[in-house]
Amino acid sequence: RELEPVIEDVRSKISRITSQSDATRAIDSLSAAVSEVVRPMSHRLVNLELSVGRESKQNRSRPVLAVRGTRIDSTKMLDVHLLFTLEIFEALVFGPLLGVISSSIFGDVFTTLIAMALTLAIIKYWPQRFRNLTFVQGIAAWSALFVIGLVLPRTLLHFALPDLFGNPFLAAHLFNRYLLVVGFLVSNTLEQLEDRAEAELRNVNLQLQKTVANLRRELAIHRRNLSWLLHGPIQSALVSSAIKLQKSNLSTADAHKLNEDIAQAVSHIQGGYRRNNNFDEALMQLRGIWSRIVDIEVSVSDDARSRLELDQTLSGSLAQVLVEAVSNAKKHGQASHVSVEIEIDAADNLVCSIYNNGSTISENAQDGLGSTLFDELCLSWQRVNTENGVTLIATF
Repeated sequence: RELEPVIEDVRSKISRITSQSDATRAIDSLSAAVSEVVRPMSHRLVNLELSVGRESKQNRSRPVLAVRGTRIDSTKMLDVHLLFTLEIFEALVFGPLLGVISSSIFGDVFTTLIAMALTLAIIKYWPQRFRNLTFVQGIAAWSALFVIGLVLPRTLLHFALPDLFGNPFLAAHLFNRYLLVVGFLVSNTLEQLEDRAEAELRNVNLQLQKTVANLRRELAIHRRNLSWLLHGPIQSALVSSAIKLQKSNLSTADAHKLNEDIAQAVSHIQGGYRRNNNFDEALMQLRGIWSRIVDIEVSVSDDARSRLELDQTLSGSLAQVLVEAVSNAKKHGQASHVSVEIEIDAADNLVCSIYNNGSTISENAQDGLGSTLFDELCLSWQRVNTENGVTLIATF
């Protein structure tokens, strides 16, 4: 939205050129578009940070544990060792002290050991496919086991050998033990559900983190492509158009061609920019943009050309570096000739040497978006001042 009216104004002024004063106004508009809109926008895109909204703690609802319909491992609903340890401790300590619930210590301990052995055997040999039960089914299964393993033996011993195993408070004793079992069942079930809920939340959180990371990556790629589009093709088209407009012999056909070049560069914003990974096609487009302004001479060794044909990513990266290098040579050094040599070095790296006959680089020159682009695309790179210009050596 910010760029569209500026570009339309530039194209309108170019299409109405009939005199040198019209050309001057178009040049001013092109220069303003580059310095006030395109260049600042490309820098903002590079420095833009993605912020993901975080829901406030007040708006978060606490997770609800679904107890009734959730299937859990029924063999883990009861800590058998702890339960029977408490049972024996109660029979040996609390029973004698209180003398109410347990009046037959020997009977309580004996039936507890029988129930413990039976319970452990059932847990060990219980079929795996029948272990995952709902909470109600688990309560029913353990209640049945309680009756079989403790109630029936204790009751039979109570009536068969009353002198040894008799207990006048047997009903209260068994009911007390059942409440203890149910308490353990409920507690361990809730603990299982809580552990499962935490595991599910961790898994969901991990998936959300992966999704956010993917979105960040996609946004970073899109943002980088858009920044490159503004900084590379669009800015090059505008700068080259401004230079061509300075010529006094500009024809109507030339003005129409400039409009087409600008429109084509800007059209990538709405259509989605995809860099050209075909080096020869990208080179042809580059020469078209800088025709009659910068003479571009390219030499590619046979092994380097084979490498570029096999590796499309490398080919596209090299084309981007070349576009940026030519644009910088003209914008900052007023170069009129660029010579490019591409070859494979002794370390099997592709090396691109880009020489331009522009002015040398100041020692105090600060790195810009071009340097950031070179850092991302190149294995290493360096710029050196030569006797009659500047050479960029990029290694891939």
